[in-house]
Amino acid sequence: MLPLLPTIPPLLTVSPPYSIAYAFTSDPSKIRAIQEWRGPDVEGRNDIAKVPSLIKYSDDEPVTFEWGYETNVTDYGVIRGIKLSLEPDKLDFHQQAAGVDESDVVHNFETVITNERARLVKSTVDIVADYIGAVYEYAISKIQEKEFPGTVESVRKEFVVTVPAIWSDRAKKATLMVSLSLRTRTRLSG
Repeated sequence: MLPLLPTIPPLLTVSPPYSIAYAFTSDPSKIRAIQEWRGPDVEGRNDIAKVPSLIKYSDDEPVTFEWGYETNVTDYGVIRGIKLSLEPDKLDFHQQAAGVDESDVVHNFETVITNERARLVKSTVDIVADYIGAVYEYAISKIQEKEFPGTVESVRKEFVVTVPAIWSDRAKKATLMVSLSLRTRTRLSG
């Protein structure tokens, strides 16, 4: 969530499945949501409240990736639901709760994540941080476009990442590690 005046701190909230809401401390009851995302199938739409947690790294450049609606879920190497890997002991439970039948999915989640982590030499925390970092950077650009015609860099921001209440302490700690990684990568505060 982000303030109307550049001197008033914003609060930006990210919650799975990934949606971005922001408000300004000058009027915290007026919550705004980002409903416009990048991607060929959603270009020009401003009615989509959530972005899928999909990430696909380039075959040539492991630092380059597409995320959300930019990806084609049927391509091999697309990592789906990456945040669920932070709670590996409950992966089956989360998939059943979400109505995901792994036999109906084009590429098996566990196989793809295992292969991609090995190819990229990245941990699950690194991959989740890449995804949430991309969502954060996109959100900041959209907020700047809508709220601040100049720059949003000098505005103090508070960033909140939520986790499901049923997550284990291990998964919460992994999420904290993601947040700390993001803090160093994106100069965010909070």
